[in-house]
Amino acid sequence: MSMRFKKEKGLWFELDESNPGLARICMRELTLDEVEDIDSRSSSDKDKVIGGVAFTKTKVDQKRARKLQMEKAIVDWEGIFLGDDTEAAECNAINRVRIMKQMDFVKLLLPIYDKLNESNVSLAEARVKNSEDTSPGTTD
Repeated sequence: MSMRFKKEKGLWFELDESNPGLARICMRELTLDEVEDIDSRSSSDKDKVIGGVAFTKTKVDQKRARKLQMEKAIVDWEGIFLGDDTEAAECNAINRVRIMKQMDFVKLLLPIYDKLNESNVSLAEARVKNSEDTSPGTTD
C-alpha cells in the first residue's frame, strides 16, 4: 500500500526585507472550511431572553482566532530559531504552535498575511480578466 501526500502550496516572503535570505516564510490562504473551523473554535454563543425576545450573543476571542489562522496559513519557513536553539527550527505542527505563542512573531506575520491576501485577490482578478479576454464574443 502506498500513500501520496500533496505538499501545500504557498507564497514565500522575506521576514526582514532589508536583509534578504536571513529568514523567510511560506504562507497560504485558508480554505473556507478552515475559516469556519477557526470561527467555531474561537467563538462562543450565549443565549439571552430580554422582554420575551430571545437573542444570541456571540463572543469572539480575536487573539485565539488570529493565532489559529496563522498556524494554519504557515506552510514552511527557513532560518527561524526558537528560544535558545542553535539550529534552525523545523516547520512542523509543534513548532508552529510554539512560535505562535510569541506575540512579536504574530505581529510580524500580520502584514505578510495581508500581502498574501492582496496577492491572491490580484491573481483572481487577473484570471477573471484573462477569461473575459479569451471568451467567445461578438465582433463588430
